Amino acid sequence: MDYFLVIRFFGLLIVSLYAYWRILGLNVSKLKMVAAIIFSVVMSIPLSFVPPLYELLFLVSVGIFVSIITRVKLSLLIPTVIIAVGISLGLDRLAASITFLSSLIFEIIYFMTVGTAFMDIATPNELDILSAIVQSVVFILTIVFVNYLFKIQRLKKGILFIENKEAVRTGLVFSVLIMITMSASGILIEQIDNYAGVTLWVIYTLVIINLCTLGIYFWWRHHTTALYQQRIKERDAESHIVEITDKDKQIKELSESNDLLSKSVHRDNKLIPAMYNAVHDLLSSTEHSNTESKGIAIRSELEEIMQERKGMLLQMQRDYKSLPSTKLERIDNILNYMLLRAGENDIEFDFVLAGNVGDIAERGISKEKLETLLADLIENAIIATSHSTYRRILVTMGIVDDCLEITIQDSGIPFEAETLSNLGIKKYTTHADTGGSGIGYITIFEILKDASASLEISEHALSQYSFTKSVKVRFDGKATFSVGSAHGNMHMVRKSL
Repeated sequence: MDYFLVIRFFGLLIVSLYAYWRILGLNVSKLKMVAAIIFSVVMSIPLSFVPPLYELLFLVSVGIFVSIITRVKLSLLIPTVIIAVGISLGLDRLAASITFLSSLIFEIIYFMTVGTAFMDIATPNELDILSAIVQSVVFILTIVFVNYLFKIQRLKKGILFIENKEAVRTGLVFSVLIMITMSASGILIEQIDNYAGVTLWVIYTLVIINLCTLGIYFWWRHHTTALYQQRIKERDAESHIVEITDKDKQIKELSESNDLLSKSVHRDNKLIPAMYNAVHDLLSSTEHSNTESKGIAIRSELEEIMQERKGMLLQMQRDYKSLPSTKLERIDNILNYMLLRAGENDIEFDFVLAGNVGDIAERGISKEKLETLLADLIENAIIATSHSTYRRILVTMGIVDDCLEITIQDSGIPFEAETLSNLGIKKYTTHADTGGSGIGYITIFEILKDASASLEISEHALSQYSFTKSVKVRFDGKATFSVGSAHGNMHMVRKSL
């Protein structure tokens, strides 16, 4: 038994099976790996007795084995096995080329030093040992090459176009050509009886096979790139269709909103002059009792109109305003609820989602606590803003510097100094008359402390149409609390929550 052939075929079988699994992108269990090793050990022995025409038996044995342990349809299994065997043989000959050149250099140096060729003076046992060592090196190099091949970015997911018969045809041709060249090489080497002739034919064979191996690599890379480009075009086309659909939806919603506003304006064009005349008559009246009764009637009509307009605006907010989805149902629910709460208080409410907030659990806070935190912060903003003439709230959520960050800006009345100094320490509120209890920030600070999150409050210079303050929460693991003045001079209130 030629042990170097056993080692060679064991390596070829292992690499072929590995290439087969990677080409199809299949997961390999430990049991299948053990089965593959046992199969390779068992089959390497009979294969070592059938050179030079071993390729057919090699190909068939690999095909039968993978068909037993993997559930792949025959039309896909056959080309995959042929290409996997072609890759295995090609990489084997690439590794053999390197060892052959190394051996040739060693032989030249030995001849120049000793004056005779090592092959001429070596004993049969020494030659067998040398062949086994060389084949072991070839096996190791082949494993390294195939592992590197599947680490290349474009190739690591396998042959993604393996079911495209036209694209796969070129790869099959290269693989079959490698097998034919190796078979022809095995037959002809048996007919050559001198070392120089064998050497020349081996060099010729290695050149042909290495060119075919490079052909497989460039074919694989080219079609993978083409497939990626095609998918990008399809994705862009789908995005364009979605964008058009969204725009059509927005146009429809704007059209419906415009119709509703047009009806309101049409009605108000009649009501406002009528109310003007009524007020004019009221002010011109000299009878006190008559003036009082008319005033009560006009006030009732104005209250009715205001309620109608408030209901109309609230309905528009419900029907036409759609907040971005965070993909977290509990968070979306609380944001939509706060949208309605703001609408009931004539407050313009907006929400901006900056990127994908991802898995909240990885950001240091649970969905339940984040829901409570948002509800308390936004409710505080609603209470403060309901006292203002200009009423607007903007909530922003996103990932900044790999930290979950939430910012709530409002146009409500600023914090009082005493309120800021008592935040999170004891119950304190200046809005007890509108539902403020002072307990909200106690809960907020508890949540932030548990999550080691930081709280930053910034107060802005007052103007007619702008935000007066912002409350920012960052899940940065620092647990700090800071306040900024209206002029931007930041001073630390407490270094820790």
